[in-house]
Amino acid sequence: MNRTSITRHLAAFAVGLAAAGATPAAPAWKLSPDGFGPLKIGMRFSEARRVAGKRLKPTPPPQGNPQCDQMLLPGHPGVSLMFVDGRLQRVDIYKPGIRTTRGAAPGDAVRKVRQAYPGLTATPHKYAGGEQYLTLGPSGGHALRFQTGKGRIDRIYGGRWQEVQLVEGCF
Repeated sequence: MNRTSITRHLAAFAVGLAAAGATPAAPAWKLSPDGFGPLKIGMRFSEARRVAGKRLKPTPPPQGNPQCDQMLLPGHPGVSLMFVDGRLQRVDIYKPGIRTTRGAAPGDAVRKVRQAYPGLTATPHKYAGGEQYLTLGPSGGHALRFQTGKGRIDRIYGGRWQEVQLVEGCF
C-alpha cells in the first residue's frame, strides 16, 4: 500500500467514525498544580470552552452558582472543572488511568504517590477516619492534593491553593 492509499483509507475511516457518531479517544492530558493539559488555572470560562469545545457548559440554576460552578469535562470521563467567578481554579480527576505529570493516578497505592511526590503534607480526612489528604504546595499559589481511601488514591485535585482546600467542592 502506498502513502496516498493509506491516507485515503485513514480519511475514509475518520469519516465513518464521524458518521457513526463515534468520538475519538480523549487526549492524554495530565494534571499538575497549574492545570490539566491545555486548560490552565486562572483562564476564563470562555477560553476553557475554546479549548474543551462547545459541550462545556455552566450548570444551570438552581444547582449552578455563578460564583462557584463545578462541571464535567466533555470527552474526558473522570475529570471535573471548578470555575470561581468565571475562572478555572481547580481540576479534579477521579478515575484510574488519568494521570498527573509525574504519573500518579486514582487507584494508585499511596506509597507510589509518596515516592513520586516527596514532601507531601498529610492531614486527616474530614469524613473518613484513618484516611488522609496528601498535599503538595502551595507553590506559586497552586497545589496538588491526593485524597486517600484504603491505602489507595481516591481522587486528585490540582489548582489554586484556596480551592484545593475545599473538601466538598463548591458546597
